Amino acid sequence: MKQYQIIITTPVCAEHNSYGLSEGRVQYTSYDFEAFEIWEFNEDYDCETKWTLKYKMNVAEMFPDYPKHRLLFFVEAFHPLNSAVVLLNLYRQKKVLFDMKSKSFVVISLQ
Repeated sequence: MKQYQIIITTPVCAEHNSYGLSEGRVQYTSYDFEAFEIWEFNEDYDCETKWTLKYKMNVAEMFPDYPKHRLLFFVEAFHPLNSAVVLLNLYRQKKVLFDMKSKSFVVISLQ
């Protein structure tokens, strides 16, 4: 009986990253001072596996009212039913749901 080992490597390596699940698929975020990306790990019917870039956005566009000289957020969670939505912690002061499709956020709590 043959045994196979699948080695999953991330598509990019950035200063900050995070893994999670959304819509039943593995999600990976990669972000730094410039860009925020959400990647999705897919397995095709023919067992081919690959990372697909789902969303990419300039950090300055995400939060235009915040200073651009430092990283101002980190990923806390992925929305379980919507892969376009992530829970971010801004300045360790408030939590927001950011929607990559609509390019908007909603504050859900202040710390």
